[in-house]
Amino acid sequence: VVAFVYLIDEGSEIELAIARAVRQVGIRPSLARTFYDWEGAPRRYRETPAQAHDNTLELSQRLSAEALTDWVTLHVAPHSPHGASSDMVEAAVATQKELDTYLHIHVAEGLYERHTMLTRRHVTPIKWCESLGALNPKSLAIHAVWADEDDLEFLRKSGAAVVHNPASNMILGDGIAPIIEMLQQGIPVLLG
Repeated sequence: VVAFVYLIDEGSEIELAIARAVRQVGIRPSLARTFYDWEGAPRRYRETPAQAHDNTLELSQRLSAEALTDWVTLHVAPHSPHGASSDMVEAAVATQKELDTYLHIHVAEGLYERHTMLTRRHVTPIKWCESLGALNPKSLAIHAVWADEDDLEFLRKSGAAVVHNPASNMILGDGIAPIIEMLQQGIPVLLG
């Protein structure tokens, strides 16, 4: 179970409330602490890369201080290529390394994202993530529906896992991820 936390304007209180609640009921989730700086997003979602880094370190310290790290795994989660700038993703990668934790990013989810990235940056969303250091053995590429053969090679070489979300992809009409090809190439695929 992953709680993808967007509301970051109240410090760490929402994440801590989730961690305390899951401890009471015995669930061991991951908290994906969002790094989000897209100007079109609600203000409550946004912060600077430096704020995201510092606030995530503070959350990690507070989880440890309350002995909640036995129940919750903190993930660094630059939202997506459309929700996080290059600077934000680089801050997330640095924070991931500092905390030695997982990086969770929604990537290659919709065809619109692929077209936008190819038009604006001349790379696929997965290649963009790879160029910023966001694909490594502790990375979770969420969706990866629109991954081409080269993208699959980047994923395989990086050691990143793909989190396949068939229900979400169906509801959003995003398409069908190339799961068979991923598995044939030895890319770990998890169910989301």
